[in-house]
Amino acid sequence: MDAPAADAAAAKGTCANGIGLFAKVSSTGSGQAIYASALTTDGSTLLVGDGGTTNKTDMLLLKISAVGTTVWSKTYGGTEEDHGRGALVLADGVAVVGSTRSKGAGYGDGWLVRTDVNGASSWDKTYGGTGDDALYGIAAAGEGFVLAGMNRSLGGGLEDGWLVRTDSAGSVLWESKYGGSSIDSLASVVALPAGGFAAAGENSSIAGSGSDAWLLLVDGKGKPLGEKVFGLGGTDDAKALTRMPDGGFALTGVASNNGNPQLWVIRTDASGNLAWKDVVGGNQSEEGRGITAFPDGSLAVAGSTDSPDGSGTSSGEDGWLLRYDAWGNRLWDLRFGDGGNQWLHAVQALADGGMLLAGRLYQSNVGFGAWFLRTDAWGHTDCAKAGACKAKLSTDCDDGNPCTIDTCDNMDGCTHAALPVGAACGAATVCGTTSCVGN
Repeated sequence: MDAPAADAAAAKGTCANGIGLFAKVSSTGSGQAIYASALTTDGSTLLVGDGGTTNKTDMLLLKISAVGTTVWSKTYGGTEEDHGRGALVLADGVAVVGSTRSKGAGYGDGWLVRTDVNGASSWDKTYGGTGDDALYGIAAAGEGFVLAGMNRSLGGGLEDGWLVRTDSAGSVLWESKYGGSSIDSLASVVALPAGGFAAAGENSSIAGSGSDAWLLLVDGKGKPLGEKVFGLGGTDDAKALTRMPDGGFALTGVASNNGNPQLWVIRTDASGNLAWKDVVGGNQSEEGRGITAFPDGSLAVAGSTDSPDGSGTSSGEDGWLLRYDAWGNRLWDLRFGDGGNQWLHAVQALADGGMLLAGRLYQSNVGFGAWFLRTDAWGHTDCAKAGACKAKLSTDCDDGNPCTIDTCDNMDGCTHAALPVGAACGAATVCGTTSCVGN
């Protein structure tokens, strides 16, 4: 599959237009971490996660510019532990979800914080009961929001998948729990064109033993329309979900077999039927945590790997970026890290074919820090190292043949390695020696 098409309005070559690439750390010595990101219309990015003081965690909202500089940083919280896990950019500000133990009805509650464009809090709402409840995902729902997470207050004490729909002021329109008698939860949610929602997470009730990755479809009032579970290992969990250009879905997460976690990627149609899957890992632990789709149906997946690299070297956890074409061929993967431990949690597709990555890292001299990177279409994070690629968009290396992997080498420029004969290159075609042929 050729590299993703760039937006016609995108500037010619990220490094050539002054935007630049970067890999940066924000750390105040208070254990900062990024778990989700959202792009704004002015080219900046909002990062949400954990911050606060050295003795307590607060919800963190960080705005960075197109060149990676911090525009502003805000924390929200009280006297107890508070966390940020998802963000939605609005015309007049941001809506951020997570969990709080500083306020609300129970041991932990789902939390929605509404801010203006400068991060000043306008209002906040808590959701849940006397149990331990938390929210992880958010999507637009009309003029309001739909929130996804796990709830221990509505059921019999075990975790249930949980959706809450609110109006624009955060007032509850409905809330529903999903799952069965065992531990179930929802980690991510997206809106559907007909007014419903798709959510993904972990289901132990259907699995019988262990857990399965879970895709749940509901209508605009929360009524279930269908669900699918995917058993990929002994214990499987969907961490992130994205809607595809053709109406289907892509998910990523972790599958554990005999204590050896592996990263997986699943592609489905609009009903949740499996189109393809890939399970990948080494001899240690791998996990997928973020996923994004490009206009041509290709995917980028962000996570981490603890296995040795191709040279047999292992230096702890590394951030991991994997690129797939629309038919499930793994085009390339890159590790990010330089000593210590690094984890990627979020990835966003950019208009020029590049990616915005975010997560957390640990370095002995700074502790835990928020970590964010901007790459070009081929994963370069440094314009000085992009070489011949610095003035190229992804479309500049498109040779029109879906059976080649179009990349840009920092010395040689565009390269076109052939996919293996028999690799998928369409709904009913595979790669021959030079082009797609009937399957």
